[in-house]
Amino acid sequence: MPDFGSAAVWMSLLTLTFLEIVLGIDNIIFISIASNKLPPAERPRATNVGLILAMVMRIVLLFGISALVAMEKPWFTIGDENSCTKVRQKFGTNLKEITKMSHLKNRAVPKLL
Repeated sequence: MPDFGSAAVWMSLLTLTFLEIVLGIDNIIFISIASNKLPPAERPRATNVGLILAMVMRIVLLFGISALVAMEKPWFTIGDENSCTKVRQKFGTNLKEITKMSHLKNRAVPKLL
């Protein structure tokens, strides 16, 4: 249970509220641009359906993130030593190495022959 007297909890709530407002405005702009391509009779229905789906998807994602944060045990294990966390760490390390290699690729490399 969070400590509602803590300033960190209230700052997190304010940050989340601000992000939700910004994303909501972004959804309204995108849906209005996309619905302008429809005939005028279908625009209100398309706007309503788009906003409802955006809201439902955001709620589902928030519940999913809260479930992942609340997990205390690994979601699944691979073999005896590899857990989901270790797989994620190895994958993240490989992504860092790939990013470094892509930066090296853009450098001038002397020709051998």
